Amino acid sequence: MHSPKRCKLCGHENTSYSIIKNGFKKSCLTIPKVSEKPAYLILEKQRFHCKKCCSYFTAETSVVERNCYISQNTRLAVLNKSIDIRSQKSVAEYCHIINSTVTRIINKAAFETPLKNTEINSVAPKLQTAVKTLRKHNSMIRNTFE
Repeated sequence: MHSPKRCKLCGHENTSYSIIKNGFKKSCLTIPKVSEKPAYLILEKQRFHCKKCCSYFTAETSVVERNCYISQNTRLAVLNKSIDIRSQKSVAEYCHIINSTVTRIINKAAFETPLKNTEINSVAPKLQTAVKTLRKHNSMIRNTFE
């Protein structure tokens, strides 16, 4: 089990039990298919209470972004499936998420900070073309609005 070093809200250091454990928060996360069947992960995140500022906060994980229920691996699966010539609807059905989520994931990937050249070499060869295309479209869109 982990204990936070500081309160996320007030920044008070965790000394002499000033931050205590306060139950769990259950989250049902969508993860990529297992044996071609939909898969979900029930994640119990530790809740904490800061006695200094009387606030509550939840432990974070690298499996999902904060306030999200779609795993990082599912997001990567959406991007991987969208490289193939498929409709967003078929990608959504395959990944067991809604169509608007697929749109948001693709748009976010298109407008995020571009990868460094050293990072793009570590991406799977099939994804390299997609990343380069997204970079090109991203720069064209930015030039339109400037």
